[in-house]
Amino acid sequence: MRRWFQFVRERFEPLSHFLMIAALFIANFGVARNFGDPKASSLQIAIGLFLSLLFFFHLRLFDEIKDFQTDREINRDRPLPRGLMKMAEFKRVLWSVLILELLLSLTSGPASFPLLIAIGYSILMYREFFIGNWLRPKMEAYAISHTFVSSLHSLFLVSLSLQISIQYLSTQVIWLMLINWMLFNTFEFARKTFSREEERAHVESYSKRWGLTGGMLWSAFFILLALLLVIKLDQFVGWHSSKIWILSGISALPLLSGCWMCISESTKSTKIFRAFAGLYLVLFSLALGVL
Repeated sequence: MRRWFQFVRERFEPLSHFLMIAALFIANFGVARNFGDPKASSLQIAIGLFLSLLFFFHLRLFDEIKDFQTDREINRDRPLPRGLMKMAEFKRVLWSVLILELLLSLTSGPASFPLLIAIGYSILMYREFFIGNWLRPKMEAYAISHTFVSSLHSLFLVSLSLQISIQYLSTQVIWLMLINWMLFNTFEFARKTFSREEERAHVESYSKRWGLTGGMLWSAFFILLALLLVIKLDQFVGWHSSKIWILSGISALPLLSGCWMCISESTKSTKIFRAFAGLYLVLFSLALGVL
């Protein structure tokens, strides 16, 4: 257990991951109120949050296995390459987490099917959709195809909140699913944008492929798409205009810090940009679900 606690501290830092997952949980449950009357019990909500934690944890475990060969060469200090646990033990824990998810999903009522879809998609991600040799060099397509799992997780949360099967959900939920996808794309592209001093040999990054300005523009593209999707969803749910302005203000955080990064090109500004991208995901989600 000590070894696994060490792994969690290093590769699934508890506080930041819980804040992110809780914020996404609140966002989807909050918006779901506009699609119907919430019917999930307190127990189902608590189990749903725990299932969300397990879901993102098993995604982390899948990534550790996928990256193992690369990490043995360039990230030897990570838990698996340095031998903190054996691969056989690691896989046993991974499949135990998946089985636990499947068993707990039985308590989710009609929402269990969307969760099964999300888990199935994550397994396809693990297998790199069986086109890894073609997809892996295409860094942007690889990332976007993998972050799509967040939209399936969103579908699960909305279905859980309303306690209805997906065939009875309104088409409005599609816009919410896409918003979740854009939030994760923003975070994904920002976290792999580095200053010249931070770049490492044999490690791909969006800044290495596109420069700091290009890496920032990718994130800006997804931020603006998320706002446009919020405006589209607003046409159906009729939020107060102040909500749109608050979400726009939150979106300005990574945009402005990204502009500063492109101008200064310093390591400090690049780290601030990445930090604001993470903060943006949390604050945008909370404002979406609470306000």
